Amino acid sequence: KYVQIDRRTLGPFDTHCYTNCYIITCLLTGESVLVDAPAEAPEILKQLKGTHPRYMLITHSHTDHVGALSELKSELRIPIGTHRLDANGLPLRPDILLDDGEEVSFGRMSLKVLHTPGHTPGSVCVLI
Repeated sequence: KYVQIDRRTLGPFDTHCYTNCYIITCLLTGESVLVDAPAEAPEILKQLKGTHPRYMLITHSHTDHVGALSELKSELRIPIGTHRLDANGLPLRPDILLDDGEEVSFGRMSLKVLHTPGHTPGSVCVLI
């Protein structure tokens, strides 16, 4: 087992709608990637303790996926990545524009970006 995936359900947004964020950690190096930053930055930071965060990847630009992004960027000072078609919808300018098929490497692993437009023009999924 070389990867650990932790899911946090945070929120609520609107009418009791909670949103997931994921922390993907390479167990060989301790490096991690945060996927989405919905809310409750202190809870996300607590979950990240003991890891070495490398990136924040945003699956799409809706508010319920980026509510804690500014606070987390201020604390972590790591690159934010999203698809170019959703970049203008973020509260901060992304550091990395993700393309379909691109790989994001950290630790001894990488995540593959899959462009999945529909929910938003720049929606993406990340595959291990």
